[in-house]
Amino acid sequence: AGKVPSKIVSVIQLLNVRPTVIIPAFNEAANLARVLDDVRGSGIDAEIVVVDDGSTDTTGQVAKSHGATLLRRPFNMGYGTALQTGYKHALRTGSPLVIQMDADGQHGATEIPKLLAPLERDECDLVIGSRFLQPTDYRMGFAKSLGREFFRFTARLSGLTGAVAPLIAEEIASFCWFTVSVT
Repeated sequence: AGKVPSKIVSVIQLLNVRPTVIIPAFNEAANLARVLDDVRGSGIDAEIVVVDDGSTDTTGQVAKSHGATLLRRPFNMGYGTALQTGYKHALRTGSPLVIQMDADGQHGATEIPKLLAPLERDECDLVIGSRFLQPTDYRMGFAKSLGREFFRFTARLSGLTGAVAPLIAEEIASFCWFTVSVT
């Protein structure tokens, strides 16, 4: 686990606001408790928002019992809509920073400080993490693997090769941190 960069901590304290962690979830009761505990243990004092996208299991109950803010959609509308719900919440509450992670445990919250480092150095406003940069024990299911291979194939057809193609094939920015600015 890394240390939260001091500049980020200073900005958060100065503005007296907390970053928002957005976790879209659809039938993730089995994984969600571990993910929420992981985020809580990361050293980031953040509002954790679980967007329950019409789950039919106990996802919402798990989120509430672990102290997360629960935003519930009445039926499944998809990952993008769940993210949009979380982003709108972050804007309404004035959150200066947003981190987005998946509810299935594929992203370790201990990696959050690595995502913060380029922000601390003022190198960017958006950081995207990729599980393909280093070997891990994570194994995605058949459907996701098939989708990833489709995007990898499409990237190669478009002329993207080498290290870029697997990154394009990443489930588009599913683990990222960015500053919030509306002009």
